[in-house]
Amino acid sequence: MGLFKRAAVRGMAHELVRRNLVNFPSKVAMDEVADAVADASPMPEVAEEGGHSPEDVAAIAQKLIAIGHALQEQAGIGPDAGAPPGAPPLPKIPEGGGPPPDEAVEAAKAAAYILKEASYTPVEDLASNAAIACMEKAAAEVSQKTASPQGALMHGGDAQNTPAAAAKNDSVAALDQKQRPQGQYHDGAGNTALETAKGEIGHQGAPTVSPSNSPSGTNSVNSDAHKSAALLGLRAQLKQAASTLIGVASPASTKNKETDAAKSDSVAALDLKNRAPEAYHVGVGNTNIGEDAAARVGKEQVHPKAPSNSPSGSNSVTQASKLSSDEAYTLLFNKCAEDVLSSLPASYSDEQKVAAVKAMMGLDRDGRQAYITEAHKTAAETSAKKESSLLESVRRIASAPAT
Repeated sequence: MGLFKRAAVRGMAHELVRRNLVNFPSKVAMDEVADAVADASPMPEVAEEGGHSPEDVAAIAQKLIAIGHALQEQAGIGPDAGAPPGAPPLPKIPEGGGPPPDEAVEAAKAAAYILKEASYTPVEDLASNAAIACMEKAAAEVSQKTASPQGALMHGGDAQNTPAAAAKNDSVAALDQKQRPQGQYHDGAGNTALETAKGEIGHQGAPTVSPSNSPSGTNSVNSDAHKSAALLGLRAQLKQAASTLIGVASPASTKNKETDAAKSDSVAALDLKNRAPEAYHVGVGNTNIGEDAAARVGKEQVHPKAPSNSPSGSNSVTQASKLSSDEAYTLLFNKCAEDVLSSLPASYSDEQKVAAVKAMMGLDRDGRQAYITEAHKTAAETSAKKESSLLESVRRIASAPAT
């Protein structure tokens, strides 16, 4: 058994298949043939610097081709006589006619897959896969030998992984086997030696195992609650007495007021000076802001700090809401006329000016400017047409014969 030699012969088999010189009915058959030829070949395990000798490679290739053709013949497959070079082998038709057997069809499919893999898979991937397969096969062969533990990676397949078997070769396993015999504590799911009949029906009884040493007294929750309340009251009294002695807190009758805090704290004294008690917090509904009574009922009036100069007209919401739709339209028309009337063409009639103002009422500043520019352009073109028509009439009258 040689890992390197087997991997090399497997590579030769792949190259022969890729060149379509031989094929095999299955991938397993190809690998087994390559390993058998490698084990029987006198070729060295590790190639020299220039590689294996051509004689050894040629002898191995001849053996692979011969065995491959024999396996193809046995499986009932072979290359078609009229197939182009590189075509996979096909199942042979029986001599008596009829469809080929299923075994031959499956062998032909496997041979086609081997040819495809050898043709399109990169050589690096093929080499890596072959190396891994050779190592796994070598490990499996070593594990199946019945040699001594010093000559094998593991015991043979007849040895079982049981606590008794492990105790023969391992001191820890032997100690565990002695103290915890197999099956003593692990009875399986639902199999217990304990009495469970009372527990299944919720039986309430005295404990079967009691503590040998326990503190005196009761373990009642109510009793502990009374003790805790008394203990808390005593702690509160001690805390109050200690606070009074060291001056941290006043007696219980003294409240935590601003004036008391200002006596011993400078920040509290400053806060008492700047924010007198009840100066800002007067309670809900007791505001001391001197607002006008009219403001409470929503009366409109001039703001006390309103600007002295304001545009003409009123900014009252109520006054604007009183305008009718006709009045609002008239107001908007008049404002638009004041803005654009002086910029309209002089040749416009009154009707054209009114129509232009109505068209520009809904436009913004840029829209009105574009409309006026287009109006001047149209008026100039119309005036030019009228002048041309007038000149044409004058020429026609002047050229007429005198009567």
